Amino acid sequence: VSGAAWAIVMVLVLKRMPGSWGGSAPLAGVAAIAALIWISGIVVETVVAAGLGRFLARVKPELLAGDAAARRAEGAAV
Repeated sequence: VSGAAWAIVMVLVLKRMPGSWGGSAPLAGVAAIAALIWISGIVVETVVAAGLGRFLARVKPELLAGDAAARRAEGAAV
């Protein structure tokens, strides 16, 4: 949600700046670089979160929310 809000704010700011939307190559380049960095950040964050989730599921599943994790923890303890 925060990423979508950021994108909306960026579009609104670029539309309000005179001559920037489609007219200014340097600003368009900066916007393109910012978008690439943002998308790269989303990918990295997703990979790290998935890896952490897998690690916790193996090592200490009771830390994860949800009934499935609690059942696995109870089954491993018995």
